[in-house]
Amino acid sequence: MSFGVEIVITVVYWPFIHPDLWPQTTQYKWSRKASLVLDHMVPLILLSIEYFMNNQPFIKRHCALVFILGGSYQIINFIYSVSGYAPYDFTDWKTVMGVLIPIIMSFVVVALWFFLEWCTRKKLLFTSV
Repeated sequence: MSFGVEIVITVVYWPFIHPDLWPQTTQYKWSRKASLVLDHMVPLILLSIEYFMNNQPFIKRHCALVFILGGSYQIINFIYSVSGYAPYDFTDWKTVMGVLIPIIMSFVVVALWFFLEWCTRKKLLFTSV
């Protein structure tokens, strides 16, 4: 479950939360940049290696749990945002994009889960020969 979520976190983190990280004029020192990169890239790399080395399958019925957890996270995010403590600027729930991004990301996570389930079926078929 964490592999699929980590893919989404990594893909969303860089362009939306820290798009200012890469320009040379950024206020971050090189050590802070390295820390931010390692916070998200190392888990993604390690989970990718784990996914390809083990036979832990992604199963369609497990997607319901991911959707429930993601929905719970969005409810909590909504409550915090409405009370004035938005965890991310791009999910303020006050603008059209602030509402669309969390909803779209929910469907992206589900689509990613089905893609990983398809990859698992292919991988297990390939390794069982």
